[in-house]
Amino acid sequence: MITKDQPLRGARSTASSRIIFYSYVLGVASMLAALYCSTVTIAGNDYQSVLRWGIGFAALSCGCFGVVVVRGSWSWRLAAIIWSMPLVYVVSETSRRGGF
Repeated sequence: MITKDQPLRGARSTASSRIIFYSYVLGVASMLAALYCSTVTIAGNDYQSVLRWGIGFAALSCGCFGVVVVRGSWSWRLAAIIWSMPLVYVVSETSRRGGF
């Protein structure tokens, strides 16, 4: 018999669910910002500063998605992995246009 004081098996605390959700939302937003920074066209051809911002946003996104992969359920993990895939495009555009 389960009483009110005993948590259900496999149940997550509310704080843990919030951390996963906020990490996922921040990861998606920063990945979209990274994609925008890597696809923007600048008239002055000074891409390096914008591409640095793109790589920074992509790194933030990977950190947030890492939290989701470590702490989330399989559906959160799958969504985080799918949203992490544009990182390949951001890195390839940075290496192609950046001239670092």
